[in-house]
Amino acid sequence: MTIGERLLIFLVMFVTPVILVGVPVFAILVRRGRLVEKHLWKRYDGLDVHESRQVGDVNFVYHTYSGFFLWYAMHEHRVYTSPDEARMLLARLLRFNLTWGMLTHPIIPIVAVANYYIQKWSIWNQERKLASTDDVRDKWPDDMMK
Repeated sequence: MTIGERLLIFLVMFVTPVILVGVPVFAILVRRGRLVEKHLWKRYDGLDVHESRQVGDVNFVYHTYSGFFLWYAMHEHRVYTSPDEARMLLARLLRFNLTWGMLTHPIIPIVAVANYYIQKWSIWNQERKLASTDDVRDKWPDDMMK
């Protein structure tokens, strides 16, 4: 048996069933969102995210996309957390968009990267404002703080 014949047998017996069964199962999982949701919410692991603004927090709004060509889902993330964790989460959400969002629409990577830089700039601005208000509070007399 030649190498070409062995390769053909391998393709027919192993690769074809994987494609015929695996692709529809993958599409069903993506459509139902189980697989995608699992990967999306793992981006929050290890981060201290709040539902409302607390002292020293910054906020940002970012959209993630997932799906397959004509069918896709968008999730809005409104996050309040420390500036360092906000930048970390924002980078994780961008990575999610550039992996799971690639098959939704060709323009998604462009939108995701643009929104990433806009939100990163917003976090930097908020952090700068927080630092300037802290400096002012440090210079005020104690009786003015009450």
